[in-house]
Amino acid sequence: MNPISNKITFVGSDFYTSGYLANASYGGATADQVTIDSATQVTATWTYGLPPLDLDTVPELWFNQTGTSVRHYAKISTTLKKTLTVTSATSGLTCSFAGGCKLEVTADGLSTILRNDSVNNFISVCDETCTFIESESTATKSVCKLPKISTVYSNENFKIETEKEDLRFRKTFGNIKEVK
Repeated sequence: MNPISNKITFVGSDFYTSGYLANASYGGATADQVTIDSATQVTATWTYGLPPLDLDTVPELWFNQTGTSVRHYAKISTTLKKTLTVTSATSGLTCSFAGGCKLEVTADGLSTILRNDSVNNFISVCDETCTFIESESTATKSVCKLPKISTVYSNENFKIETEKEDLRFRKTFGNIKEVK
């Protein structure tokens, strides 16, 4: 295997060259395109970059027989480790309380993990999620839209967020006699 920022080249023997579709995944992210180059080489491409995983991971390569559910997995003993490295990010960004400005982060494969699992993988600003913009992101650059920022001033003047519960008049319960 020869990984680059958005590809893995699988080199082996006896790969299916006809009657099968090749598939590949790395760290749970399925390749967007897999090409059977020959009986000894298959190239898998992730449009938004090979996802960074900070642990040794075995990529998967399998062949689906056309028109059936038959699947053949290639035996792989090599592991890959791709650490997340942020090389730059938008600096000096000034945005209003209303948000909407775009933040760019340069890191190979970050877009793949943001796209594939936005619940667990996201960029946050002031404890708020910066919404991933897939259409403006690439294999090396992730773009997200900054959220509205709630402050006393922005809430009073722009109604960014409203009070959800008035905690000043809450009713207490129970009696604590001792804490150990």
